[in-house]
Amino acid sequence: MPPVAQHPTRLFVSHISEEGEIAQLLKETMEEDFLRLVECFTSSDIGSISAGEDWLSAVEQAMNEAAAVIVLCSKASVQFSVDWPPPSTTPLTGLTS
Repeated sequence: MPPVAQHPTRLFVSHISEEGEIAQLLKETMEEDFLRLVECFTSSDIGSISAGEDWLSAVEQAMNEAAAVIVLCSKASVQFSVDWPPPSTTPLTGLTS
């Protein structure tokens, strides 16, 4: 009996833009080490958000589809201040816990 194709488990990697290289390395390592059974979303990865795609919608969709969230927490990230959600947007909706 042939093996059943399995959809990869989706993970969301949360990071500040200054740590995009680290997030990309984590994404590549996780996907390779887990034999492509996991798929990581990082907002800094060119392949995660297509050119012209709405950034906030892509992030919201990836968060909704993720089985788990990996947070890159560093001294720089905890000192980073952001006004979220941006004033020109509406809060993320439909997120499940």
